[in-house]
Amino acid sequence: MREVSRGGIALSVALGLVAGYVDAVGFIETGGLFVSFMSGNSTQAGVELWEVGSAEALLPLGLVAAFVVGVALGGALGAHGTRRAWIIAAAAAAVAGTAALGLAAPGTGWRFGLLAAAMGALNTLYLAEGRARVAITYATGTLVSLGLALAALVTGRSRTAWRRPLLLWGSLAGGAVIGAAVHRGLVGFSLLPAAAGLTAIAIMIAVAQARRADSALPFTSRSPTTGSASQSADPVAADSRPAADVYPVAVERDRRTVAEVKATIIATNPSSDEQRTFEAEAPDQATAEAAARAKAPKGWATASAQQKPPRG
Repeated sequence: MREVSRGGIALSVALGLVAGYVDAVGFIETGGLFVSFMSGNSTQAGVELWEVGSAEALLPLGLVAAFVVGVALGGALGAHGTRRAWIIAAAAAAVAGTAALGLAAPGTGWRFGLLAAAMGALNTLYLAEGRARVAITYATGTLVSLGLALAALVTGRSRTAWRRPLLLWGSLAGGAVIGAAVHRGLVGFSLLPAAAGLTAIAIMIAVAQARRADSALPFTSRSPTTGSASQSADPVAADSRPAADVYPVAVERDRRTVAEVKATIIATNPSSDEQRTFEAEAPDQATAEAAARAKAPKGWATASAQQKPPRG
């Protein structure tokens, strides 16, 4: 859990909400089976094998198999960068497809295998050393983390570790409450809001990745005299004005992502109203501030300073 950023936790909470929603709808429509929690299906299959018959055990076993296939497909694709958006988009398509099949042929129980595969794939979004760092669609591992965090709270090792697992479990439980309520009103259409939610999440991730990719491209500037475009890896060097007229006055760091640090330098020409914003990549905050200070005249502040030009 500590290895996941705040943005990752927010994403997992949103997906957990959708997973709880989908599982509640699946539980109602299958008559007591799960599309996210495979422990319950495994127990149900064992009971039905002896109490009812092997035929009745096929559906819960099929859901378990579909869940594993979804995990395998997600793990093979690799959940990082834009691939994460593709996994969520595929899950949205599977949920929408299940809804369509339910409307066209309500008696087909195998369509819930699509839901199980989609939920399985979502659990591959945060992997480390072959294991899921965050349990997106099932609560058992999250509750174990919550119990350990409470033990840490009692023994004084950590006062805040319990918050994240409780939040994740709450998202699953809250999603189940919402899913059951919506199913009462929409019935066969109740899976469509979940598909729409997953689609929206996938689009937001794709847009964020596209913006990060654009910020890594060489800087493009236009000459104030000729208007011609030019590219340079150094945003300040790309400016055609004298170095003394370019004043770096701000450096901002994206603290949400450890591997990506962005320095933003606002250069202002005091002799005119023109203002330009430059973006450059830096390996860390210290290097970003050092680079900004190196390009600034004496007396100008960067980063955490007041961002005001010197008087006089």
